Formats: sequence, structure tokens, C-alpha cells
Amino acid sequence: ESIYDFEIDESAKKGISEAYFLTYLKKWFQYPWRILEHCKFGAERYTPTADFILINNDFNLGLDIEIDEPYTFKELQPIHLVENRQYIVRDKFFLELGCIVVRFAEYQIAKYPDYCCLHIARVLNQYLESSLKISIPDCTEIVPLKPEQWKVKSWTFREAQIMANDKVRDQYLEAVKSFNSLQSEQNTQQEQN
Repeated sequence: ESIYDFEIDESAKKGISEAYFLTYLKKWFQYPWRILEHCKFGAERYTPTADFILINNDFNLGLDIEIDEPYTFKELQPIHLVENRQYIVRDKFFLELGCIVVRFAEYQIAKYPDYCCLHIARVLNQYLESSLKISIPDCTEIVPLKPEQWKVKSWTFREAQIMANDKVRDQYLEAVKSFNSLQSEQNTQQEQN
């Protein structure tokens, strides 16, 4: 029941790749799955906000999806660090709510969004009967990846500093930035009409 005790946090800061990945989540996880953005769960002292919660009411099954960036764009501050205990506490919070926690590096979301959704489906399929298993959507091609293409090691503060200095996010976010630019143009046109 606790996975349903939430409110949408309108003030939450959205990551640059969230709207992009949401389009893939909607393609893969349709009714009876619900995709909730920036859910804030009630707790006495600690109330984290999830990037996405994927819920299936029929099975009382929830999955917290987190997208981890190595550093902030404006200040180039390292974030989502392997040595930061906050993320262990955060994952524990969602696990205690009854959610499965899946974390992706922003690189994985930007480069391989369908593969990320396939990974989520595989995790969920472990809990579903064979007749209810999630399959690959029509017109979706999954290109086989080598482990070195897909896997991303968690980063330390120093590694995140190096990535920030090298501006590695600029190297893999082309598709995300194009998507966001197109969305912005479409929103502007709708406002003008």
C-alpha cells in the first residue's frame, strides 16, 4: 500500500534526458502499467523524489527508475557518486516502500533507451506469469550490444571531476538535445496557435 502514498512533486528539477526517456517508457509500458514522474513519498524525516515510478495496480508492483548524471551542467559539480551514502539511503527508502530500484547512467539512457527499457522488462518479467510477460514493442529493433558498450561503472568524485572537465555529457547527449529542441519548438507553436 505504501507505494500508493505519494504526491507529484511539481517543484522537482527534471534532468535533461527525462522527457526523452519518457517517450520510450510510454512505448514499452502501456496499460495496465502507469508511469509517474517525480513522485514524492510521505515519510517523517526523509522524502526523496523518484525520477519515474512504474506501477502496475493489478499486481501491486512498483519500480523506481533513476537516471544518474555524473555532474551538473551549470556548475560542473560531481553528483551521483559511488561514495555518496545518500544514494544507498535513497535506494533503501524505495526498497522499504516495496519498489524495485533500477538505476541507469544518463549515458545508457541517451545512447540505448530501448535497451534500458528491455532491461526493465526483464527485471519485471521475473515477477510476472508467462501470459503477462512484457515483450518488445512492434517496430522496435534491439541491436545486440557488447558489454563494454552497455556497462557503465559508478563514478567517484575525482572521476566525475575529470568527466566534467572533459565535458563528456556533451559527447553523448546529441539525441536528447535534438529531442528537447524539437519539443520546445512544438510547445512554442502550440502556444502561438
